[in-house]
Amino acid sequence: MKKLLLLAVSSLMILGMSSCKKNYTCTCTETFTSTSSNPEYESYYSYYQGNGSSSTSTFNSKKKKRESEDWCSGFSSSSSSTTTEDFPQYDINYNQIGTETVTFTNSVTKACSL
Repeated sequence: MKKLLLLAVSSLMILGMSSCKKNYTCTCTETFTSTSSNPEYESYYSYYQGNGSSSTSTFNSKKKKRESEDWCSGFSSSSSSTTTEDFPQYDINYNQIGTETVTFTNSVTKACSL
């Protein structure tokens, strides 16, 4: 009986020391958006930056589930910036008659989850 109890206790200790680590995949989707003070110029940045475009990346981790969730959420982020551009304005004879200042707001959002 003593040997059986010792075997049971040692088995529990071994199981207690082992962790439930599994491979988890963190999937991140990054989305770029751009808006402007004059919608006619939104395609200006869209062409260079890919307005509305998104990309997906994955990362693998062998951790416990909670550790993997924390690790994965650490990749989530968002940022934005504002820039201004001056666009020349021309009359019908292609003489410059002024400039129009257009403000662009660009943002990138990265959302990650297991």
